[in-house]
Amino acid sequence: MLGFPGTFLDSFTMPTDTSPQELRDRAAIQDLLATYFAAVDRRDFKLAERCFASGAVATYGDKGLSGGPRGVVAGIRGLQSQRSYNFLLNQAITVIGKTGRSDSYVNAHEVVLRAGKPLLKTQGVRYEDELIQEAGRWVIAKRTQVVDWEREDPVELPTAKRREA
Repeated sequence: MLGFPGTFLDSFTMPTDTSPQELRDRAAIQDLLATYFAAVDRRDFKLAERCFASGAVATYGDKGLSGGPRGVVAGIRGLQSQRSYNFLLNQAITVIGKTGRSDSYVNAHEVVLRAGKPLLKTQGVRYEDELIQEAGRWVIAKRTQVVDWEREDPVELPTAKRREA
């Protein structure tokens, strides 16, 4: 924990008298999270590494990932399919000084192969992040991924001929 009392959701507050600095920090955290998902979807893993703190750790399901940015992103790469598309939805962000917390809802889509056939795996996912400022920018220090639901459906992949049309 980075100095937040109680359970994860207990740390979130409704903004009432928000300072300009807190608004800048919240915007920077929103940009950080959007950058992370764009990097993962585009398979830009160097950019994804920049989203994590030097001592970052993460939990994805039952997989604990550690080793800072390289170790965490290497672990994430091992969990990823060849294609993904993440929609970042609701976010609750709290900032206290140089630490923060975010609870982000994501609708995740990825193509997986089952018995050689492509399926579209859709998940409702929450990311509970503890954030810090490091070298003057916000980064993820600790991430917990919680899958609330998922389903798999047959999918037809585009062919090169259809993409050109």
